[in-house]
Amino acid sequence: MLPIHNQLSCPNHGSTALRIARLQAEQQQSICCIIPTDELLEPLARDISLFTSTPVLLYPAFEIPPYARLSPDPTTTAARIAALHFLHERNQPGIILASAEAVLRRVLPGPLLSGSCELVMAGEDTDREWLIAALLGNGYQHCELVQQPGDLAGRGGIVDCFPPSFRPALEGKFLRLAFKGDTVKSIRAVDPLTQRSEEELDEAILLPASDILFPRQAAALAQWQEELAHRAEAFGFTDTTALQQLREQHRFPGIEFLLPLICPEPQTLFDYLPTGAVCVVQDPLAVREKVGLLWERIEHNFQEADREGFALPPKSLFLSPAELERRLAERPRLDLCPELTPDGQQSSGHALLQQEIELERKQRGVIAPLAERLTNWLRANETAIIACRSSLQAEHLEEMLIGCGLHSQRAKTPLVLSDCPRGVLLLVEHPLSQGFDLPDEGLHILSAGELFSEKRLGPSSRRKGRTAQREQLSLEDIAVGETAVHRDHGLASFQGLVNMDFAGQRGDFLLLEFLGNDRLYVPVDQLHLVSRYQGLSEDQPKLDKLGSSRWQTAKRKVTEAVWQKAQELLDIYARREMRQGHSFQPQVDCTRSWLNRFLMMRRRDRPPRLTMCCATCWPRSRWTGSSVATLAMARPKWRCGRPAR
Repeated sequence: MLPIHNQLSCPNHGSTALRIARLQAEQQQSICCIIPTDELLEPLARDISLFTSTPVLLYPAFEIPPYARLSPDPTTTAARIAALHFLHERNQPGIILASAEAVLRRVLPGPLLSGSCELVMAGEDTDREWLIAALLGNGYQHCELVQQPGDLAGRGGIVDCFPPSFRPALEGKFLRLAFKGDTVKSIRAVDPLTQRSEEELDEAILLPASDILFPRQAAALAQWQEELAHRAEAFGFTDTTALQQLREQHRFPGIEFLLPLICPEPQTLFDYLPTGAVCVVQDPLAVREKVGLLWERIEHNFQEADREGFALPPKSLFLSPAELERRLAERPRLDLCPELTPDGQQSSGHALLQQEIELERKQRGVIAPLAERLTNWLRANETAIIACRSSLQAEHLEEMLIGCGLHSQRAKTPLVLSDCPRGVLLLVEHPLSQGFDLPDEGLHILSAGELFSEKRLGPSSRRKGRTAQREQLSLEDIAVGETAVHRDHGLASFQGLVNMDFAGQRGDFLLLEFLGNDRLYVPVDQLHLVSRYQGLSEDQPKLDKLGSSRWQTAKRKVTEAVWQKAQELLDIYARREMRQGHSFQPQVDCTRSWLNRFLMMRRRDRPPRLTMCCATCWPRSRWTGSSVATLAMARPKWRCGRPAR
């Protein structure tokens, strides 16, 4: 068993991922890792999946400020609900990665979440209308085309829904239920981009799309409405409009901050964790500092919201710093402290190697310093593993290492370090944020992304001066009535900049009008999503309809066409590289004789055409077949002896 409070040092994020994976393998149950910010969730999850096949689930924080009357992103809500359901069911162990801000927020009770899930099975009878009504009550929204978590669309005997998924195989896909009468004929997982079925399922659990759930039964609803008034009075909540919407079971922006009114006894993430589950705190000093700043923000926003009557006490919605420390003290805890450099930055095991590659890149290339280091490790019978971000990078790196006399083998994920042979070089197709060394085990794990950054290991066809990303739209470059392009919705007519109130806050929005007079208001902080339309002709393009699949279909077809053309070009270049050509002799005896005569002539007597040819092709190493042909064409004007005047 792990001591009640232990502390270890980790050089960087890569070694932290290995520590977490090994800890879960030792404990054989779910563990929770708390990290300072949400930006580190996905990179750490990706690193952990290199070393274990245990499911890794993210538990992010809402991206909206405390007490703001805004709705969180459906994808964030889905990730939180999926993680909570995974922990509540406890069918298998997993690794939960949560940010410090996410851990503070109180959540709905586990029994309420479990009781709101709907199980559908292929071949079983299910009332289609009842299922749609249940999903709408669980926070799903009607739409024409399912694109994001929480969307629901029904067409005849087909019901498309995008539930939160706690299974990695179904992540980013929605479910298509085919009904024949009241019988579920089939359940398929569908890619929302291509709208194509990819996998057929025997059963599926439809999780709620919202963490705000109302009672379903009439008797329970009447009792809940009565208790709602008492709880509002106890909290001093005076917003009558919000109370009326709650009684009518209407969800509105900011309802997440009224959870104590809806659920009398909300829980926390710690209540979902199994008994004795280990809590890992990455960089505890940074977590403690982050929690302190968050509470200052919470108290400040509460004072502003309390003036409007739309606020509940902070401790009813969030864990206080003292309560967070108490909850952590109740469980086995492991603190992973980073090793810092003298300048206060997190150290990297291969920082010196990265600097050496950068300094000697022009003189020796990017592979030579790495090859020397790998050769020394292999001679010492130690194992080196290089994590590549793609199969293409692994192939290029393998070819370049062969040129340095190093032969490598391929390894599969997840990596089982204890089974890796000694004294070999392994390449694995999986990205890793930072590499590290394990001297006691004779292992060196390197990250190709860290060593080479964004450098291309293969031949580069990118022109100099070409920018990789499109510049942000400037309002001076587009006039009212001109066509604009929204990255996700397509072509629309730009109708200018408007200033209006949204969810109790005033701001500037770009007004885009689509086909059918559909309007989209784009906040100015999302200008990178909009660009000015640039066509090949002066004809006005056809506008897209908001919510239709025409734009996504066009983007997909263009992408496929580009890839097809790229494949054709690669095939042409490959056949050209393999075909054996004819090598012309750079010089012949008569050409050398003509050149010697030419150099002995006076400058004013030299033919201009011949002078230009010699100046272009000098020195002799640049003489080609075209140069010889040019001299041959000039021969009629150059007789033996002095040239004709």
